[in-house]
Amino acid sequence: MTHFVKVALIYYVTDNNKEYGMNNWQSKTATELAALVEYHNLRYWVLNAPEISDTEYDLLVETLRQKDPAASQIEEIKSIEVSSSPIRHDIPMLSLQKIYSFEELVNWCKKNCRTPEEVLIFSPKYDGVAGDWDGKILSTRGDGRMGNDISDKINMISVKTAEGVHPLAGYKKAFRGEILMTLDEFALHKEEFKTPRAAAAGLLGRNIPSDTHRLLMTDYSSFEIKMPFSQMNETSWQDIRKQLSALPFPMDGIVVSFEDKKYADSLGYSGHHPYGSVAYKFSGESCQSKILKIRWQINRQDITPVAEIEPVTINGRTISRVTLHNAQLIEREDIQCGDYVEVTLSGDVIPKIVSHSPGENRRKEMLTHCPSCGQKLSYRDSRLVCTNSDCEAVIKAMLLDFAEKLRLKRFGSSGCDYLFSIGVRSREDMAEKLLFFRKYGFNSFPQPSPALEELLVSDIFLTDTQKLLACDVFLLGEVNARKLCSKFTLETIFSHAGDEKFFRENLSSNARSNLIAQKIGERKKLFELLQNLTLCYGKHTRSSRNQNFSVQSVVNSGLIHADNIPGYPDLDISKVKRVGNGECICLTGRMPWVRAELFKVCQAAGYTPVDRFSSNVSIVLYADISSVSVKMRAASAKGIPTEDILNFVKRINAAV
Repeated sequence: MTHFVKVALIYYVTDNNKEYGMNNWQSKTATELAALVEYHNLRYWVLNAPEISDTEYDLLVETLRQKDPAASQIEEIKSIEVSSSPIRHDIPMLSLQKIYSFEELVNWCKKNCRTPEEVLIFSPKYDGVAGDWDGKILSTRGDGRMGNDISDKINMISVKTAEGVHPLAGYKKAFRGEILMTLDEFALHKEEFKTPRAAAAGLLGRNIPSDTHRLLMTDYSSFEIKMPFSQMNETSWQDIRKQLSALPFPMDGIVVSFEDKKYADSLGYSGHHPYGSVAYKFSGESCQSKILKIRWQINRQDITPVAEIEPVTINGRTISRVTLHNAQLIEREDIQCGDYVEVTLSGDVIPKIVSHSPGENRRKEMLTHCPSCGQKLSYRDSRLVCTNSDCEAVIKAMLLDFAEKLRLKRFGSSGCDYLFSIGVRSREDMAEKLLFFRKYGFNSFPQPSPALEELLVSDIFLTDTQKLLACDVFLLGEVNARKLCSKFTLETIFSHAGDEKFFRENLSSNARSNLIAQKIGERKKLFELLQNLTLCYGKHTRSSRNQNFSVQSVVNSGLIHADNIPGYPDLDISKVKRVGNGECICLTGRMPWVRAELFKVCQAAGYTPVDRFSSNVSIVLYADISSVSVKMRAASAKGIPTEDILNFVKRINAAV
């Protein structure tokens, strides 16, 4: 574990722009890959905060295996640890070799099948905790050789075999299988756990067994589909996938093995996996589901339909809600409750419906009136909108959006409710109230909760691009906002309000410069308020909840806490040495400290912090030397110096 911690200091933070995959891993040395494996092991097993998906992790390990088959990290790949009582497995519980495409599967079969009529077995690759039951003791897989005794959890587990479902207690036949939470059970507890696998691991890891949750241990041979290799083609493969995906269990792939177990065993084993079976992992895969209900979300600009579907598991994630984008899509595609849909993860992140087909029992759920104010809805382009300017839900959605652009963390519905209760109805109102709270406190207003009070008077630090985006200029996206801010000051940009020629010359060719020029003018007041708001730094000391706040400037003083990563030092702005002379300094990666706070440290050191890389940047501060971010690559290409954020902090003596 000490080695993990050492690696964490080097690889702990990854860049938001990092693109994972085999191609990027191939560019690294075996030593770098080994360190990255240990780092991601730490994130997953120790800190319970994984940064990459299971598929990406598998690709990383596979790349290390290609470059250094003898790497010790490969032998140390573990299963979920849920207990501390060790159990040695007489027969090791090895992992499985993984493949990611139908072509790879066919090649594996061609290599290992003795004849075209070799019978293959297809079974689910369950997404839970691998377990071993010897009739008395239940243990986890662990590292394959040493597991953990979890026999105290037997009473909360049932066993699923080919013969049926039985209580695990009293079941005498030894077998190995997967301990998991079924999708039906997970639907009852989805507010408590993120995924079925997290539920199974969490419940097995508790000191006291749960009386309110049920787990199932499924024999790996409980569900099998048999087929000769000669009959396997794209059509039959898709049919197998649909049959297995319809099972009520979380799964992240399909296990392929041989009906002839003796032959499979005769193929032998590596230190990591048997050669007689393989795991096809879902990656960018899709699953069939059914629309149960259509709900409507009120956003700042429109009312968006969201489909509640029968839960499906894709890449280890359980998906139960998928956006339907806009109301006109429902009308145009005739999407109704009861329809069948094909669901995937766009970019392996966002649930997305790729196709749909009518169900047997359909019902149309189209919204005609605002669920908040009752106003009749109308269309604006393809979006369904509430035209009532006083609609409470629309106003609160706008306030929440504005709070997110101001980087007010943990603002949420409580902040919206409070501001609405004191008469805030626009972004300008909200900016004015935040300024007032910083200067005078809450004497003339209802007292919010202490946590919300601290939030409403907390520091706000935004770059010019973030300020421009916070002004919410219609049709001005992030790309064009960055383009403007890289050339001009905000004062110059807003001074050209209404000047269509200025914006046409300085925006991308497809930008609607006439409307942007007009809306810039409408946001002048909000821009001025934001300028004052972001200059109003300060920590606020409170002698009494009934007295005013006194604002103490922290431009040159104050502590910056290491919120993102425990163990990193707090920073003291009063100790910062001014070593810069206005040079631009750019940060890349998820920093140990809140980035907006680090910008203050950079300013105190005499630098101009920016969030976008350009030729004006003099130094790039990185959080992870292994980063493949665009900023790091651009700095390397242009010969611009880079520096570790910890070295920078030491150089300017900011550490407490």
